[in-house]
Amino acid sequence: MKRKYYFLLLMPIIFGCNKPKAKNDTPAAKIDSVIITTDTLSNKVITDYTLIRIDSIVAVRNNITQEIDTLLINENDSGVDSTVEAGSLSSEYFFNTRHDVIYLIGPYLSYEYSYNGSGGAHPIYGSYYRTLYIPTKKEVSLDSLFEPDVIFRTLLKDSLIIRSMANKNPEDLYELISSLEGGCEISYSDLLISFAIKSVDSKKAEVEFGLTHGCEAMRGNFTTITINLPVSSVLHQYCKY
Repeated sequence: MKRKYYFLLLMPIIFGCNKPKAKNDTPAAKIDSVIITTDTLSNKVITDYTLIRIDSIVAVRNNITQEIDTLLINENDSGVDSTVEAGSLSSEYFFNTRHDVIYLIGPYLSYEYSYNGSGGAHPIYGSYYRTLYIPTKKEVSLDSLFEPDVIFRTLLKDSLIIRSMANKNPEDLYELISSLEGGCEISYSDLLISFAIKSVDSKKAEVEFGLTHGCEAMRGNFTTITINLPVSSVLHQYCKY
């Protein structure tokens, strides 16, 4: 079995309401035995963080501590599964994952996670959004950034959400999520963590949900829902204008 690891590729970044600061020359920094010199790169500074790109490496530098760390790793796995019995399913398999960074608002980094593989009864593939809080590198839930009731009332105005409610009358956000029926096309179970923060200004935050398929018969199906929420105190501090 051969297992290879690749750092994520940087996609175009949308910087919301934060104005990039002037680039500063900094000494060389070491990331997993790869030496990079930041003044030779195309850097974008957002509040206390700088995204650094070189070849296939994406890293984040804390401009206060000057520490540099990678966030995510893509994994390609292929080979022969010795546990598969002769005469059953093919023992040859592969599994690939990819993380594409799409937005950065303050310390909140949003990306699209996608995967594909084979070796079982049928191929598998799918994708969804996630948002990380850079200092902890942990996934963020939308109800930790906005009041649940605000999210609830806003979602009730979306036409796809209304159709997926199947004439039910939920009383709060969590009842709403449990009542949504997406069938094989849409999985709503991870709605609160399947989002990206697209932009933030002094009045509103634009949030886009990226939802995966509901069952393997519709594998690969990807659905987006965009809503505008009143900017919260958590995100307002990252607005410059």
